[in-house]
Amino acid sequence: MIYWVVGATSPRFMLVARLTRFLVEQAHGPTLVCDANSAESLKAGLSNRNGAPCLICSDCPEEILAQLIVRTRLPAILVAEPFDELHAFSACQYDLEFYPALREVTRKLSSMHTLAGVPNVAVIRFSEDDKLLWLLSRIASFLDLPVSEEQLQEALDAHRDPLDPNQTVLRACRVVYDSSEKMRTYARNYTIEERDIIQTLGKSYEPLLIDPYIDTIHWPIEALVNAETGSPLSSPIELLGPARIISYGPYLYVPRGRWLITLTFDVRDNHSGARLMIDIYTPGLDRVLVAAKGEIPLSGAFSTSMDFEIDSSLHAIEIRLYSQVGAIEGVIEVLDISLQKQAEI
Repeated sequence: MIYWVVGATSPRFMLVARLTRFLVEQAHGPTLVCDANSAESLKAGLSNRNGAPCLICSDCPEEILAQLIVRTRLPAILVAEPFDELHAFSACQYDLEFYPALREVTRKLSSMHTLAGVPNVAVIRFSEDDKLLWLLSRIASFLDLPVSEEQLQEALDAHRDPLDPNQTVLRACRVVYDSSEKMRTYARNYTIEERDIIQTLGKSYEPLLIDPYIDTIHWPIEALVNAETGSPLSSPIELLGPARIISYGPYLYVPRGRWLITLTFDVRDNHSGARLMIDIYTPGLDRVLVAAKGEIPLSGAFSTSMDFEIDSSLHAIEIRLYSQVGAIEGVIEVLDISLQKQAEI
């Protein structure tokens, strides 16, 4: 038998993977555990399997691996978690700054969207106050593992925290990841602006693992970078100056497919007749996916939309804004960035 656990690496994912292995071994005997995100790593991991039961763990599967799960109908668990916890874990575990950790989480969640709503993939969500025995029972049920009540109790005893009489998932997570408190401290120290960014991305990215028909993603303006200052784009940009790039970023990820991106701006005092060019660029491929340019109004709000195709959820996207002609006055502000899924590819 082959089983799969998929989810962005975190204390919850670690706990589910450990519990799943324990239950599989109770049901089927010694089990090979294989960590794989690509066909090559999967092939290498299974090379010495020799027919033994196998548990495959993936935290950012390539498209070919996600399609393999769908096509083979292997029993799988998809661990869905709060965006803020995944971000705090990535920042602490991989020693990432705030924005690189955002990119890490959007990359992993985008890579798993293919599995949302697939019949053989059971989405598991749980709170820290849930009982560990309840979680064990759900895993056994999802994977149709032939374990008895006695074996479930044995699994509970093996992961029992003597300091937690209620045997909650929270305490079990702290056992599998001894830096949980460091992660929590990091999350408590978000600035107001950072918390707003986390909430905006969480509303768009958390549903990717639950809803196969999710079609809209919103990116926070602050995830872009002011090209002149190198700081987050948190205020209007002066048009005064020569033709130049005025902002770039955010190097975030979206699921594979055809997308329509809409940017909404507000411009004031554009008496010099400034012109704007926008392109969508993927650094990993060094490729411009789409570009548009044109005049902008004297004052007021306006929007522009462009469609583009992303053939891999593992390719980050950058929005680059250029002022095409010099100007002696005026300011422009990005008000909204939304991406709408148009079609699968």
